[in-house]
Amino acid sequence: MSLDLTPLSPLRFARFEFLIEATAELHLPDYKGSTFRGGFGLAFKKAVCMTKTFDCPPCILKNNCSYFSIFESKIDRVTAQLLHIGSDAPHPFVLEPPLTTGNLFQKGDRLSYHLTLIGKAIDYLPFFSTNRLRRPDSLEGIETQLQPYASIVTQRDV
Repeated sequence: MSLDLTPLSPLRFARFEFLIEATAELHLPDYKGSTFRGGFGLAFKKAVCMTKTFDCPPCILKNNCSYFSIFESKIDRVTAQLLHIGSDAPHPFVLEPPLTTGNLFQKGDRLSYHLTLIGKAIDYLPFFSTNRLRRPDSLEGIETQLQPYASIVTQRDV
């Protein structure tokens, strides 16, 4: 069985730089990537979820959902076996979090980070650059509340 690679030929990449400003005192972990990825995911899902249930697996709209295609897309079983990989598709973005070693930021402090979008994910840039990034705050380990932690100040192509 041969693998048809022709869909890869028109692959596009676009890299963006964002400057954000803390809207309140902000504590970030040493590895900031997971916080930023989570913030992107939550903001993206909140912006596009049509059912407002935010529960993708049973959703009848998931096959046409931009959030699902970016953050939760799957690879069919045959392709996964052929490539010897799991069932989760690689995400079509690369997030480069702030490289600062600091963990505590005051209101008004600014941080920059980069985002590379791949293929059709470029078309979803407006959802990646929503006005506020959000983080999950666990309430007794069960509920999740969305809290704004930073506003995007500028965005530019790099």
